[in-house]
Amino acid sequence: MLSLCRHLKLTLFANTKITNGSGKTEGENLLISQGGADLENRSGCPLIVADLMEKVSSYMLEDHPGELAALIFSQEQSGQREHLLKAIMQLYYFTPLGRGLQGILGSPMTMYPTLAPGLQSANVFAYIISQFHNGRAQMREFYRELEGLQYISVFDKDEFELRGMNSFRMD
Repeated sequence: MLSLCRHLKLTLFANTKITNGSGKTEGENLLISQGGADLENRSGCPLIVADLMEKVSSYMLEDHPGELAALIFSQEQSGQREHLLKAIMQLYYFTPLGRGLQGILGSPMTMYPTLAPGLQSANVFAYIISQFHNGRAQMREFYRELEGLQYISVFDKDEFELRGMNSFRMD
């Protein structure tokens, strides 16, 4: 599967939230909303998703100017997905960061993974990345393969490389 992805020149984007090693998510993502973060009501777009959208926007501007990327999410957990889709649209249309994004279709979509091989592949890749970050040594080789598929910007941003795969430590 990875060799097919390389052959098709697919580009990988992934953000991983690393916890204290227990395998459980602790704390909340930082949220971006029109009036700032509102952790109590969980309104706004998770920072980890906003960061991913910014990378996709940079990729589209660099490699596919004038074209639009469609964000497609798995439709497995409808309640969480509905909140996420609303939050993304809020970010996109009602925040300075969102209005600055280019090259992304303004309305995210959902699809059942059983109907979309791309979503099935994304689920496998997410599993590999998650297992690697949780210390499973057997995933190291697969993770290295995925790193080779990631987006790397041709521009430096604040002295850092903009990469398609990042991890955020949440201790």
